[in-house]
Amino acid sequence: MKVYIYSEAMDKIGKSGVGRAKLHQIAAAEKNGVKIVDNIDDADVVHINTVLPNSPRLAKKLRKKGVPVVYHAHSTREDFRNSYIGANAVSGLFKRWLIRCYSLGDVIVTPSEYSKSLLEGYGIKKEIYAVSNGIDINEYRRNEQAGSEFRKKYGFSENDKVVMSAGLLIKRKGVHDFAEIARRLPQYKFIWFGTADLKFVGKEVRNAVKNAPENLTFAGYVEKPELQAALSGSDLFLFPSYEETEGIVVLEALAMQIPVLLRNIPVYNGWICSQGEGIGTIHIWRRTTTNLCVSPRIYSKSAYRRWSNWDMRSRGHGRLKPSEQSSPKYTPAQWRSAKRNNAHLSSYTSKLTI
Repeated sequence: MKVYIYSEAMDKIGKSGVGRAKLHQIAAAEKNGVKIVDNIDDADVVHINTVLPNSPRLAKKLRKKGVPVVYHAHSTREDFRNSYIGANAVSGLFKRWLIRCYSLGDVIVTPSEYSKSLLEGYGIKKEIYAVSNGIDINEYRRNEQAGSEFRKKYGFSENDKVVMSAGLLIKRKGVHDFAEIARRLPQYKFIWFGTADLKFVGKEVRNAVKNAPENLTFAGYVEKPELQAALSGSDLFLFPSYEETEGIVVLEALAMQIPVLLRNIPVYNGWICSQGEGIGTIHIWRRTTTNLCVSPRIYSKSAYRRWSNWDMRSRGHGRLKPSEQSSPKYTPAQWRSAKRNNAHLSSYTSKLTI
């Protein structure tokens, strides 16, 4: 079988998860004896990764020729929201566009059972398969020397406790929460890898980046070797994203066996956050709570020991204990009330001791 993989505007999306997924697809195909061709006319099957205007046009043209199309559903309305200025206002139109695009595929592939459930909820009638983007775990192994070089480059001492994260500088990724946590924990070092044009991300994220505390470094986009070095040299990977279709960077962090702390969102259910195991509630909003979770099942014993040495205490709430309860549901009116009462990252002044 000969496959052509199409991803539109790679010069624009190459640094995103969608761009990186194409590289994973090529590597996986080659390892499984599937030939990737550079000329679309030579392909038996075409695999489309993007929803930019030329992508559905191509899908229509291929269908007329009788060429099977696999449409890879990386994007959803849910992960489009809270990205760039105006995204929420047009998210309904974006959903309709996604339905139009994905419905042009003979089959649809999406990274997780969670994203599959979202697409099914859109009313798409095509066959949908949940297949992880995956990573090559042989490429993600701890390297103590690279970790030491990472610390030296960014001015961290051997005794510094370093908390890292990675992703686009957008609200959905929780970068503003990361900055506020850093501000409230000046005894630790924080570093975020990733970039975005700040003109388009909204005031909250822009202010978080421009007014970052002294213990927080925004390092910009780095290539894979440097990100792997950071994962080797940091003490915790904190990923406060509000919405993901999978989260490749989480897979990478888990493979590197660095302790990982995540917001408890639906995409992780069943494979990272399972009920009653490794889930603790971190009180973040004054009138609401948001869960963060960690899965000791996925780590080696040594990595789990490193995580378990973090003593997490929340002001006024004592030691955080594993809980089978997920966050309480709040009505829009309650959220507005919380915001009027200056609901911001507040209770989370946890002492984190290693």
